[in-house]
Amino acid sequence: MADDETEGDSFTEVTTQGWGSRISGALGGMVVGLILFLIAFPVLFWNEGRAVDTARALAEGRAAVISVESTAVVAANEGRLVHLTGQLATPDRLVPAEVMPEAALKLRREVEVYQWEQKETTTTEKDMGGGTTSKTTYSYKKVWSSSLNDSSGFRKPEGHQNPTAKPLADSEAAVKNASVGGFRLTGPVLNLINDWRAVPDQALAALARRDMRNAAAVQGEWAFSGKPDQPRIGDYRVGYSFVPLSEVSVVARQSKGALEPYPTSNGEEVVMAQQGQVSADRLFKAEEEGNAILTWALRVGGFVVMAFGIGLFLRPLSVLGDVLPLLGDLLGAGTAVIAMALALCLSLITIATAWIFFRPLVGIPLLIAGLAFLAIPIIRRRRAAATVTPSA
Repeated sequence: MADDETEGDSFTEVTTQGWGSRISGALGGMVVGLILFLIAFPVLFWNEGRAVDTARALAEGRAAVISVESTAVVAANEGRLVHLTGQLATPDRLVPAEVMPEAALKLRREVEVYQWEQKETTTTEKDMGGGTTSKTTYSYKKVWSSSLNDSSGFRKPEGHQNPTAKPLADSEAAVKNASVGGFRLTGPVLNLINDWRAVPDQALAALARRDMRNAAAVQGEWAFSGKPDQPRIGDYRVGYSFVPLSEVSVVARQSKGALEPYPTSNGEEVVMAQQGQVSADRLFKAEEEGNAILTWALRVGGFVVMAFGIGLFLRPLSVLGDVLPLLGDLLGAGTAVIAMALALCLSLITIATAWIFFRPLVGIPLLIAGLAFLAIPIIRRRRAAATVTPSA
């Protein structure tokens, strides 16, 4: 059941849900919880294998890399992993020089549309008897956004209609031919060079005149189809950025005068590129740090997915207890603690099992720690039960 209240440019909907309906929803959520729980195991296991493979590939690359001059290709280094620094160059022009005097490695156009945005805020209170009352407020404001908001899905679409397409498409272009000194860059190396900068003011005005059908007003890093200080729904603004032909440092395999990914013995590839003068050691350190960050992010993500899945599986217990709201809150807190503890133990065990498979000397102690963490509550419970003296 729902009641509606309107105040200003917002819309509030009040809904109630009975205890029986909540039980049905919680039981359905058990299936989703079980799926999430099962998905977490292969994700955690795969992540450890990925991390080890990447670390081994980087270690192999560190041992093999040599630093060379970028000015000339030395035939003796054919097939080797080389590190070099030099100035980017290209014979290609992404736009005519009269539009943008400075040559670019890449050029990107981003289009934002002025449109309505719906924000949703919900508060839920438990009722005596196990039901709930929810208040959802839908508020509307005008924003610049690079993605289109589908107003047909708004809770209150009347008066908040948005454009259904961008007047001008986003785009990104890159040169096909680029080099550093005597070395030609292949696509995988070019993809790593992404030092995006705003185009100069003169180029912004020229690009806007070329691309926009409306008379453009330039302000800051944007060109506007209408008045920048008085935008209307459907107006759009366009920004341009480019990757300049700057100095770049690369670690890659030398192959017939080109720089390409270096294949390692475990099937991985090593290829790196950064703007500026960057040593091989710093490039490898950045990759190693990135690998560590990604590994921990996926570990935490796997743990969260597992804990959420367990929580969904146990949720019917707290919903059953919501006949008395305080009891439901206590059961909800208890199931949350259980879900977190179980997910932590099982995540550690899964990670340890993966490390036993990939690196036994690290995995075995970790597995022991996970099993000990899981066994401690059981041992304490048994000891507490043994100390209780039965009454006569």
